[in-house]
Parts: sequence; C-alpha cells; structure tokens
Amino acid sequence: MDPAGEIQKVASMRRGDSGSMWRRGDDVFSRSSREEDDEEALRWAALERLPTHDRVRRAIVPLGLGGDEAAAAAAKGVVDVDVLSLGPRERRALLERLVRVADEDNERFLLKLKERVDRVGIDMPTIEVRFQNLDAEAEVRVGSSGLPTVINSIVNTLEVTQSASSPVYSARRRFCLRDIEKSRLILIGARLIVLVQEAANALHILPSSKRTMPVLHDVSGIIKPCRMTLLLGPPGSGKTTLLLALAGRLDKDLKVKGKVTYNGHEMTEFVPERTAAYISQHDLHIGEMTVRETLAFSARCQGVGSRFDMLTELSRREKAANIKPDADIDAFMKASIYASAMGGQEANVVTDYILKILGLEICADTMVGDEMLRGISGGQRKRVTTGKTGSHFQRNKALIKELSQPAPGSSDLHFPSKYSQSSFTQCMACLWKQNLSYWRNPPYNTVRFFFTTIIALLLGTIFWDLGGKVKTSQDLFNAMGSMYSAVLFIGVMNCTSVQPVVAVERTVFYRERAAGMYSAFPYAFGQVVIELPYALVQAILYGVIVYSMIGFEWTAAKFFWYLFFGYFTLLYFTFYGMMAVGLTPNYHIASIVSSAFYAIWNLFSGFIIPRPKVPIWWRWYCYICPVAWTLYGLVVSQFGDNATPMDDGTLVMHFVEDYFDFKHSWLGWVAAIVVAFGVLFASLFGFAIMKFNFQKR
Repeated sequence: MDPAGEIQKVASMRRGDSGSMWRRGDDVFSRSSREEDDEEALRWAALERLPTHDRVRRAIVPLGLGGDEAAAAAAKGVVDVDVLSLGPRERRALLERLVRVADEDNERFLLKLKERVDRVGIDMPTIEVRFQNLDAEAEVRVGSSGLPTVINSIVNTLEVTQSASSPVYSARRRFCLRDIEKSRLILIGARLIVLVQEAANALHILPSSKRTMPVLHDVSGIIKPCRMTLLLGPPGSGKTTLLLALAGRLDKDLKVKGKVTYNGHEMTEFVPERTAAYISQHDLHIGEMTVRETLAFSARCQGVGSRFDMLTELSRREKAANIKPDADIDAFMKASIYASAMGGQEANVVTDYILKILGLEICADTMVGDEMLRGISGGQRKRVTTGKTGSHFQRNKALIKELSQPAPGSSDLHFPSKYSQSSFTQCMACLWKQNLSYWRNPPYNTVRFFFTTIIALLLGTIFWDLGGKVKTSQDLFNAMGSMYSAVLFIGVMNCTSVQPVVAVERTVFYRERAAGMYSAFPYAFGQVVIELPYALVQAILYGVIVYSMIGFEWTAAKFFWYLFFGYFTLLYFTFYGMMAVGLTPNYHIASIVSSAFYAIWNLFSGFIIPRPKVPIWWRWYCYICPVAWTLYGLVVSQFGDNATPMDDGTLVMHFVEDYFDFKHSWLGWVAAIVVAFGVLFASLFGFAIMKFNFQKR
C-alpha cells in the first residue's frame, strides 16, 4: 500500500466533506435569511392592507429591539408594533440603529428622511425672507431723568407714551390692534389723553425727558432659503433688534418702519410666532425640571402641526406606488409624529433625538437648576434653549408651502389662534409642568408645611381650651382672637412665600409666550390649579390641630365650616400674593405693596375695632376687606347659633349679633363672598399676566 496515496485519498475525502459541510452551512444561512425576508414581507403585506389611519400608527421593528445588543442580535425576525407602546428602551434602541454617533450619522439619517419624501414626489417647501428699508427707533430717558429717584418715578409715571398716536405701527402692533378695533371708547379715551399730553409738552407744563434714539436705519437684505446666514456686528449695533424684527417679536414701544416679508407675504397676513423661531441669548428655564422634561414640555406645547397630514399622505403615496420604506426610518417618523399627535406622551422619540444630537444625553435626567439649585452647566443650558425651539422647522413646513403657493384670489391667511395647540392641551401641559416644578421646590412647599405645623401647635398651646369657655364677653374675645391669629398668620405666610416663586416663573413665561408655546390663560390656569390640592392639605392639617387644641365644639357642621373658611382664606391669600406679583414689575415691589395691605386688612378685620364702631366714612372698607368676611364666617359658624347664656344673662348668639353685627342667617352669603375673593384675586392674576409685560429690553 502506498502511504502517500492513502494520505492523499484521506485528504481528498476530508476536503470533500469539508466542502460539503460549508455548502450545507451556506444553505442554512441562506434559508434563514430568506425565511426572515419572507417573514418581513408578510408583515409588510399585512400592514399595507390596513386603513391609512391604522397604518400610520403601526411600524415593523426587529425582535429584541428593546433589549441589549446581544439580545437584539440573538433575536430573529420582525414584529408589528403600535408606536404608542414604544417604551424608553425601545426608543433608545431605535435611535441607536439610526444615529449611533451624532456627529457622523446624523447627516446620513437626515438624507434618508429626505430621500423617502422625495421618492413619492412630496416637495419640501422653502422660504425666502426679505426686509426693505427697515428702521427702528426707541424713546429713552436721558440725563438725570433716567435715575431711579422718587421724583423721577412720579414725573415719569405722569408721562403718557405717544406711541398709540403715531401713524406708523409695527406689524405686530397692527395685528394686535385688530382685536380691539371694536372698542372705540378705549381708542377715543387714549386719543384724548395723547392730546392732553401733547398740549402739556407744547406749553412746557410737563416737558418730556424722552429722546428718540435710532436702533436700525435703512436696513435691507434677503435671506435665501436652505442657507445658514451669519450676522456679525459690534456690540450695540442692533443685531438682536434686527433678528427680533425678522421674527416678528419687536417690542411694541419701538417705532418701526419698513417691510418684512416671508415669500412675499407681510407679517400681518399670518402669525409670526407660529412661523419663525427666535432663540434668545438669555437661558431662562424652570430650574426644578430636568432637561428631558423641559424639552418634552416644549414639544407638547408646540405639537406636530401639519406633519401628521404629511405622514398620512406619504403613507398613501407609498402604498399606491408599491414602495417599501426603510423600516427604521418608517418607525422613527411614525413614532415622532403619530405618538406626539395622538399619544400625549411626556417623552417621545423626538425628545430623545434632540437630546442625542445636542449632546445632552449625559444630563437628560438632571435638573436644569438656577441660582439656588445646582444643575447643568452653562453650555448645556444654552443647548437646552436651542432644543426647546428645535421642532419649529419641521412643524411649519406645510405652512411655508401655503405661503409659497397662494391660491388665485385668496385673501390673507387666517389662523384661529397664534398657538399651535388647543387651549385645553396648553392648560394640561402647563399643569403638568407646574406639578413637576412645584413638588421639586422644597424651600417652597416643605418649608410651608413645616411652619404650618409649628404655627398650629403654637396657637393651640397659647389658646389652649379657650374655644368652649364663653361665660363672659372676654372669653368670647379670646376665642375670637384665636380665630383672628389663625387666619392672619398662616395667610400672610402663604402670601409672602408664593411671591418669589411666581416672580421667577413669570420671567420664564415671558420667553415661552413670546416663542408661541402657550398663551397667558394656560399659564395662569396651571399656577392657580396647582395650589388647590396643596391648600386643601394645608387647611386640613392646620384646622385639625388648631380646632382640637383650642377646644371648639365638636360637631360635623361647625368643623366643616371651620375648614371651609380656613381653606378659602388660604387660597385668597395665596392668590393675592400671585396677583401682587402680576401687577408689579418685580418681587420686591410686590412685597412692599402686599405689606401695606396686610396692615389695612388687619385694621379693618373687625377684631381690633368692631364694624359698628368704625366711623361711617370708613365703614365701607369693612365690606371690601376679605379678612373681615373670614372672621365674620368663623365667628358666626362657631357662636352664631350658640344659645348658652353668659354670666350677665345675655345669650352668646345675641351678643355676637349686637356687638359685632354678625348674623347667623348670613352664613351662606358670607361663605359665597369669601369664595368670591379667591376667584377675584385669581382672575386679576390671570388678567395681569395677560395684559402686562414688565420684561423690557
């Protein structure tokens, strides 16, 4: 036997077995790949048979999308999912498949989005901004008249601005005046005041200290579509003013001439806030919210606009042309548009995408922070400011298309509102934001709970068991003193503690309202409603401690009335503090004004001097003093029906009616008046937020 021949034969057999084995392996992988492709094709075919509305909410994603990479690699096949059911892990895994490294993959990802839209013939609109002969002038006080002295404050207050009489208005000014054209009485009164002012200035009776200063002078230019334009200039040259003019957000006090057009349409034909995004150089955010929550709140307020209609049309055209889109791109678009439009999710794939491309993933769940709360860095805060308006571009593409192709004979574009979301959605979003920031502010809520308990225990020990002793008039005065102290101390504490919080959040509100995120009513709604459950818990905690320790009569009706008046008193004190901030430029002035009214309410409350003994020329104020009505309700609810005789034989109920003029039959009316004060202060707060803007540049 030839050994060499045997070795060669064995080697040939092994090579043959090896080749057949690898061929079998290739066949196995080929069959596996074909099976996966067949399964995906069946999934797509089933998806295409669904109605359009159902098709835009479902996507084809790989099995194991929500797991780690090993699990995703081990899983085989695809699955049809509802985009509303995608959780945080699924969204992160989807983004990892599309944009693993933001600097390298984001451009490729955006090109895939553009390619999908272009493939079905949907033209993405462009916009051209033109500004011609743009002038802007401001009236400023010069010299010593601009110093913050008492005399200057009085003189400057007497000066009436003449901007309303000018024949030239800014575009935004004209748009706002459309809403008040029906109120001719207001316009006539304003004109008369302007005439008086002009006559006083002409006679030098009340000379004006204002001088006109030009900010922009004869500025013209064109911003071409699909280009990045850099604006350079030295400090004070008017760069910010020009950008504000192009975004339609100039201050109403500026005198503006010239014209700004978007694709040939002036700003009076549409709402600039819903079309252009202006990113301020000031980073104003709610410090108690995390970065992710801040961006999610902005997304909820801005909504998706017409992108849902675009997604529906895209899906319809792809089905008609028998085009199968990229599965990951399809899942991203459906998750970002449909989930945002229908799901009302606080976080969605768009928020995760913005966090990723802006490099904010590392601090996504970190609170933004402020001067008193440690948070993210300055550079990260600047990127958060950019991210809050990041969805304006996609949201307004359909609107720009309408501006680009006006119908023949069409009139000015009409918007039912300058905000993209409905009032209800804005209210829910603002309430969600207030709830987050409220309970993450321990100096505000925890400290108030703590001092509420301390003050309740302090008053309970001082007035221990005095509520049931009414043998003499002095006993009744002592019991009334406990009610008076309970109302005044805790009410003033609520009023003073809420003012700095509202003052800080009002600054953020000014910026977000100017960006067109929400109106004044939803903001005021969120501020007011979030106080209701807190005040209820506070009133129950405070009332149970004080009521039991002072020893008032334990009946269900009397205890209910005590909690009722305590609750609504806390509310109107809180709303009064908010109203004071809304009506004044800053927190410091609000606290001074509030302190003055504390003393007046204290004097006319009816405890220091009863209402019948107040001089007739001051008695009217007793009827508009909220503390007086609270004390009226508390005394009448506890002693107004008490038929116990005192040592001198006078019944307690008769003494209350004769000495204080408190009638038990008025209890229902008193309760309604106390509630009305809370409603009045809350309404005035909303009115002040809506009409006054103390943020001047």
